[in-house]
Amino acid sequence: MKRRSIIIGFLFIILTFGAYLRFEGLNRQSYWMDEGYTVNAVISQISNGTERLGSVLDSGNRYFCAIYCAPTAWIVQIFGAHPWSFRVLAGLCGVFVILLTYAVTKKFFNDQRITMLSTALVAVSYWQIAWSREARWYTMLELLFWLALFTYPLTGKKDRPWTHPVRIFFMAIFSAIAILIHPLAYLLPIILLAWFWIEHRPNIKTLTIATLGVLGFLAFAEFALGVHLFTSSTPVFSLQNHGIYYVSFYLRQYWLFIAFAIYGYFVAPQHDRRRFLLLALPFFLYLIGLAFFSSTIEYRYVFHTTLAFFILGAYGCVRALEAIKDDFWRIITGLLCVATLLAEQQIVLNPLSFYTLEADDPTTVYGRSYYAYTPQPNFHQAYATIKERIQPDDIVISSHAHFNKIFLQQPGYWLGYDYLGRSGVGIPKTQTHEPYVNASVVHDLDELVALMESRHGYIVFDHMSTDRRIRPEIIDYIRTHATLIFDEERNSYSKIWVYRF
Repeated sequence: MKRRSIIIGFLFIILTFGAYLRFEGLNRQSYWMDEGYTVNAVISQISNGTERLGSVLDSGNRYFCAIYCAPTAWIVQIFGAHPWSFRVLAGLCGVFVILLTYAVTKKFFNDQRITMLSTALVAVSYWQIAWSREARWYTMLELLFWLALFTYPLTGKKDRPWTHPVRIFFMAIFSAIAILIHPLAYLLPIILLAWFWIEHRPNIKTLTIATLGVLGFLAFAEFALGVHLFTSSTPVFSLQNHGIYYVSFYLRQYWLFIAFAIYGYFVAPQHDRRRFLLLALPFFLYLIGLAFFSSTIEYRYVFHTTLAFFILGAYGCVRALEAIKDDFWRIITGLLCVATLLAEQQIVLNPLSFYTLEADDPTTVYGRSYYAYTPQPNFHQAYATIKERIQPDDIVISSHAHFNKIFLQQPGYWLGYDYLGRSGVGIPKTQTHEPYVNASVVHDLDELVALMESRHGYIVFDHMSTDRRIRPEIIDYIRTHATLIFDEERNSYSKIWVYRF
């Protein structure tokens, strides 16, 4: 009983500290581009309602984020439209992920040392904290993804007969909700089928029935839940080496956890090795899928599988420390590991003023033809500068018109470009309005010149929009014929400028 009280006490401390790191100064950091889409969807849901679970935007289009946006809309209506209100749900999901880490690790390995270490690592993980502080669905997907895996009925457990159908029921429910959060979770039923094969090695008949069940579930999600991943998307198979980018990024960010996990696998008994395979499988399946079936590089699309790094890394760390017989050197080794994680900012013990999201920083990663990055310019301050000076007849032309709506309550004008930066892809003249807030589109230099000569106002654009997106002659004209009133550079890819004309 005393040991149990100690465990509960430690768990409470870990949860409290993890919550503090996730919620401290939640209003401080500016929205970035994708957060703006979430915020706009929530605002649109409050003012325009929903259609087939999606927020009805001012443009008339539908933005699907029902599982995150609907409860966030309630929070905003109660507490007001502050960054905290839009981000708090992600933070709550991040706290529950800490608790779920404890449950998953205990279920798989039943060792309190491994369980407490993995839980503590998740609580202070830089990436877990960073994504818990964003008005996006990544921690929510992570929570539901691992809830579905946690409810999987592992063999070797002394469950009563009725618990298996109950577990399967909740596994299906959590999987369905995860798919509704984002179509990335479509791989979840396939992962569960692979787990079934690894755990049970079923005969052909049983495997066929299980496969048909998974296909039926996917069909239900596709048509009944209205996700429409397969019927509304064009298949992409890329022989480009996207996998190298993903492997490079995750090795840089999690190398110590991966090293301990590899060690742990080779010293683990056979039944634990099977658990290693089960936990690592999701990461590798998503790695393969995104490496060869995606035209863009999005490191965060693998984030929800990274819980395995902490669990398996904790397993290897505990086993490595066990192998060191001298207490002094065991303590020194543990302290060196903590110091390494702190030095490389893989864990956070003091709240940071700014959390940089995933990126291949050209200043630290050399010799590449392509860099993936998450732009985080200071939109808050840029629009605060405009708001201080704007007059009733002024117009605002922006590279991200949804921020016009969020900060100025007007759609304004949009400097039209292809968001993905695809070569040769522009905005056709027939598209007169931007798809999110119905802003009027500025297609080319002639239209921009006409506006600048006939009206007064402001132009705001960031580095990403100039990176193979907005035509260079447009940017050159703005810099030559307008007056710079604000600029800020946070890093090489997070820059923003405001011009007055």
